[in-house]
Amino acid sequence: MAQKNKPAKLNTPIGIAKFPKINEADTRFDDMGVYSTQLLLPKNDPKTDELIQRLKDIYEEFRKELPAPKNKKEPESYGWVEDLDKDGNETDYIAFKFKAKAKYVDEKGNVKELPAPKVFDAKLKPIPADIQIWGGSAIKVNFSPIPYFQGKNCGVTLRLNAVQVIELNTNNGDSAESYGFTETDGYSGGNSDDAEDFDMREEDTIDF
Repeated sequence: MAQKNKPAKLNTPIGIAKFPKINEADTRFDDMGVYSTQLLLPKNDPKTDELIQRLKDIYEEFRKELPAPKNKKEPESYGWVEDLDKDGNETDYIAFKFKAKAKYVDEKGNVKELPAPKVFDAKLKPIPADIQIWGGSAIKVNFSPIPYFQGKNCGVTLRLNAVQVIELNTNNGDSAESYGFTETDGYSGGNSDDAEDFDMREEDTIDF
């Protein structure tokens, strides 16, 4: 477990991006803007199951610190849902939901911008901001699970830190069934030599 007040940083397995808003914050439902993406991972897969269990364990540790009767309330979400197709039917995937705020209001009431999630290619080189990450791309996500208890709601939210693009989809498509990804050497789209400010291989990061 990470130290108290320092959220753990986890890396997901490779999955399929769905509705990614990584390059530019989405303001449709929040005027302050939100960076987000869903990640589709296959059901009944050992790596998916391990990640789900990890999120549950993190909440259970958080629950122990809650005063009664709050610690008896079941969480509304662990940060994932059953993926649904356009007709509302369940698919063969679990959708993990990641998000990060684009702005916040400080103690003096000033609006401050937050940095966008870091984006790297398969060779760990930063991807230029003008390269759009479409749904259907094969990606890994670095995130921090944040347990919460607010009012009547409790659970785990998945804070988006960074994304590694393994296979870049250049078309605007979000259907997982449309893509048959195979393991390759990976997409390389950056010109920089190193990821200077963020390392998805950091020692305190856990891979799944």
